[in-house]
Amino acid sequence: MKTAVKIGVCALLCAAVATLAACVKARAENQFYSVTGVKLPKCETVKTTDTTGWFGDGEVTYTFTFNQANGKALEDALKSAKSWAALPMTAEFEQQTYVYYHASVPRVESGYYYYGGGEYTFSVAVYDAKTRTAYFSGINI
Repeated sequence: MKTAVKIGVCALLCAAVATLAACVKARAENQFYSVTGVKLPKCETVKTTDTTGWFGDGEVTYTFTFNQANGKALEDALKSAKSWAALPMTAEFEQQTYVYYHASVPRVESGYYYYGGGEYTFSVAVYDAKTRTAYFSGINI
């Protein structure tokens, strides 16, 4: 009987973790879309980091990886998206991204980028066409 209870508890915990992971993935994809205006195709992996504090200040970062077909689909969508531009970034955007805001997105040579900001917020997304990886950083000051 004890073994059955342990198996049941383990199965319940596994289901809870899987549900939580799906929610985190959906939240990341939804925020990417709401900020950048581009809906992501099915991704292979999602990595998230959230350093926001009690008052919402901090940084949220997402890394999405894609297989070859979905990476190509995303690249095609970015080519026609009005809010995205082909890399390299302008000098002004590069300075704000890496010097002023210290955004957690890598420097990428080939792909596309999105830049957006307000009075107290800054968002940048970079798509690396070579590795089929999209990076997103949203910063609240």
